[in-house]
Amino acid sequence: MFSDSIIVETAPRRIRVADTDIGAELKESICYLEELLAAYRDGTLIEKGV
Repeated sequence: MFSDSIIVETAPRRIRVADTDIGAELKESICYLEELLAAYRDGTLIEKGV
């Protein structure tokens, strides 16, 4: 039995979630959440009772 391997396409580096459209949306959400957290911490926003 003889086996051949042919590389069809190579990429310079692996594509990660951060490199996709969903990754960009996640980064944006993280940014907004960090801003919200900072606002709570410095007292700009006050938690509202339910």
